Amino acid sequence: MNVNSNCSTGSSAIYIARQAVAGGIADCVLALGFEKMAPGSLASVFNDRTNPMDKFIEVMADTRGFNASPPASQMFGNAGLEHMEKYGTNVSHFAKIGHKNHKHSVLNPYSQFQDEYTLDQVQNGRKVFEYLTLLQCCPTSDGT
Repeated sequence: MNVNSNCSTGSSAIYIARQAVAGGIADCVLALGFEKMAPGSLASVFNDRTNPMDKFIEVMADTRGFNASPPASQMFGNAGLEHMEKYGTNVSHFAKIGHKNHKHSVLNPYSQFQDEYTLDQVQNGRKVFEYLTLLQCCPTSDGT
């Protein structure tokens, strides 16, 4: 099975593999997630077929609108907005995730960014989309 879930492809593969074992469809599975990115901004790669994200973008645009912000930040930002509406989380919860990630990055010698930021810097940085700031978003990178 080939899964394309953008940033969550590996997680989706593991979920599907687990379901196959739990459902008795398979006794042994292998789940693999990888992505080889091209330099620069994200763009559609396979122009000979429907982009798997087209329907998602269409529903998101109909539900929440679509603006000039990077599409990935809109998708994840809108997912966060939906989570806030359903479960009562707020923008400070999401800022704490970015703060924690930057705090951990200083301990990883292979981390792309190794600067630590205060919670205030993360939460009040330049806005990318709605409540998401630059320090809460990942750059386009494949680590090479």
